[in-house]
Parts: sequence; structure tokens; C-alpha cells
Amino acid sequence: MDMTSSPGRRRQRRRSVRPWLAIGTVVCLGLAACSSDDSTDAGDSSGTPEDTSGGDAGGDTGTGGDLADQVAAAEAEVARLTEELDSATAAADAAAAAADEAAAAKEELSTQLAAETERADEAEGTLEGIASIFPVTIDSSLDNSVIAGTWNIRYEEVYCDTYAFCGTIPRVGQATIATTPERFLRLDIPGILSAGLFSVSGSLYGITDSTQLVAPCENGPRIARLTVTLYADGVTLTVDGTRTVQEMAASITVASPNEDGCPGGLVFYGAQLTRAG
Repeated sequence: MDMTSSPGRRRQRRRSVRPWLAIGTVVCLGLAACSSDDSTDAGDSSGTPEDTSGGDAGGDTGTGGDLADQVAAAEAEVARLTEELDSATAAADAAAAAADEAAAAKEELSTQLAAETERADEAEGTLEGIASIFPVTIDSSLDNSVIAGTWNIRYEEVYCDTYAFCGTIPRVGQATIATTPERFLRLDIPGILSAGLFSVSGSLYGITDSTQLVAPCENGPRIARLTVTLYADGVTLTVDGTRTVQEMAASITVASPNEDGCPGGLVFYGAQLTRAG
């Protein structure tokens, strides 16, 4: 059922009610006139002279009062019905406006849903495309092109025995890896070690002797053997396939054999190297 309405239609309904009020009033007045005529005819037929006493006058007055009450009651009923009609019309108008707003909101939500569904489908397609390239194998081998440069280094003492410096972390915090004219790599940690690096199963290994790290014995300087192993710990791969090593981990050992008056010693460090700059 169409619940829409308008002020024009409400006025039309009001106009359609009020003519019935006029018709009812006319009918009531006509009935009163007929009643008066009948009384007159009845008086004439009896041949009795017109009675001017208060009894008949009182009867006429009572009939007119009843009609006036009926008209007033009819008008009150019409007013009540008109008020109810206005209220119902206003409610219908409000319901129609709410229905229009709901329809507009539904249409807007439908449009948004269609747009979000399209975006979700596109995202799902993108994810499927990305998922199709996995698993990805990244080469973590270390070579000249990926590790030459300056590296910040942090140490962690893993094990130490005999040496007087046990429990003390080296203060040197930077290492340099350079390419030699022969296209080999060389690691230099000032005051600790300087050694050539050799590729061993994707990692780099170096070994050297030093007389600077361990205190001399009674017979003279004491030789300590240093070893270092470097391996990739953080590798990034760009879309075009460029591989960059951002971090490396290292194992560093310092060992000395037993000598006269000098017991053997060993220290083992773990280290983390991060690109400087």
C-alpha cells in the first residue's frame, strides 16, 4: 500500500469531511421543520383553538435543544476525526520520508559493497600472485661483491680460560673487509687480527698468528693463533634480484699452546657485524 501523502491531499481529505457536516445539519433542521408541521396539522384536525400555554412551548423548546445537542456532538465528532486524520497523515508522511531515507542508504551501501568487493578481489589476486613465487631460495654465500666495506662489530665472550683478559670485551668496534689486488678478501680488526679470508661452503674463514694479544712468557713473546669464521646473518633481496648482505655473524678464537712457565689458554668470542653507513 502506498503510504505517501502530501499537504494537498490532506486538504482534500478535510474538505471531503466538512460537507457531510453541512448535510447533517440541514437534515437535522429539516427534521425539526417536519416535526413542527406535523404538530400544526394535528392541531388543526382536532379543531381545538391554538393553545398558547407553556406546555406546548416547552415541548418545542425541548426538541430544538435535542437537535442542537446532536449538531454539536456531530461537529465534535467531525473535529475529532479530522484531528485523527491529520495525525495519521503526518505519521504516513514521516513513514514515507523514513522509507525514502532507508532506500537511499541501502543504495549507497550497495555501491560501497560493490566497490569493496572489487578491491577484495583485486587484493586476493595480488596475494595469489605473490604466493605463487614461494618458496624463494636466497643465496646466502659471502663473496667479494656483497661484503667488502666497513662493518660495526659487537663482541660476546663465549668461553675464556687462563688468559688475564678473560671477562674483558675487546674495545675495537669496527672492522674493514677489503679486496686485495689479487681479488682476495682481507679482514682487518685493528689491534686484534689481520687475516686473509677464504671461501668455505658459502662462509669465509681466516687464520693468522699474533704476538700482540697475549702477554709474553719468560722466554720472550708468546704466539697466539687466531681464527675467524664469517657467515651471512641478514640478507635482503630486491625485486630485480639484487642481493645485499646487511648483517654477518662471526666466530673468533684466540688460542695459545703450553710453554715453559706459561700455561695454554683459549678464548672464544661470538660477534655480530653490521654495515656501517
